[in-house]
Amino acid sequence: MSGRHPHMSDRYALSREESVFLARRTLVEHIWHGARLEGCNVTFPDTLTIIDGMVPAGLSTDDVTVVLNLREAWRFLLSSLDDAFGPELVRGLNARVVFGMSLDPGEWRTGSVGIGGAEWRPPAPDENSVARVFELGGESVTERALGFAVSAMRAQLFWHGNKRTAMLAANHLMLAAGAGMLSIPPADLETFNRTLSAYYTTGDETELLGFLYARCVAGLDLGARGFER
Repeated sequence: MSGRHPHMSDRYALSREESVFLARRTLVEHIWHGARLEGCNVTFPDTLTIIDGMVPAGLSTDDVTVVLNLREAWRFLLSSLDDAFGPELVRGLNARVVFGMSLDPGEWRTGSVGIGGAEWRPPAPDENSVARVFELGGESVTERALGFAVSAMRAQLFWHGNKRTAMLAANHLMLAAGAGMLSIPPADLETFNRTLSAYYTTGDETELLGFLYARCVAGLDLGARGFER
């Protein structure tokens, strides 16, 4: 990989209790962001309604399933903050993200795929390429988490749900260490998709990492117990 963003220090130093408080307080927002990342046409109120056990009018079954799967993936994530970060955990996240929607949920991709809008065609992952994705380089937890996320997205480790799985995995790293959370607000999706597409093509993650660090890392204002970016 090429050079990382030069000022990617941890912005937050939360206790485990504060990390869990942050995640639970903003859970619906993060599930909504994850669904929009997938391209689902759901609003925040839609997301809240689905999580509360009802189905808003006009939504497809797939959109509802994406939201419910993200809810289950987040439950798994929050129950596993003391577990070691590694392939088994990330496969568990993917299994929940794409449950009922993909070939071999939670299993490494075994065939070729293309990526819309990019010339990059990632080879099927093997032992060595998976190991490279899990080499967490960087001086801060935030840098390691964001670096893992973008590497996992480009490697396309799974048949489906790679962006959502990568974001969840990054959040496991950050929440476990008290470094805040990573989430892409819908207002920033166009910029994210543009920089991600460029990264897929060139392999240079500098612009994408800079964008994620500047716009997508959030945490707690401990004085007011408020959510901040």
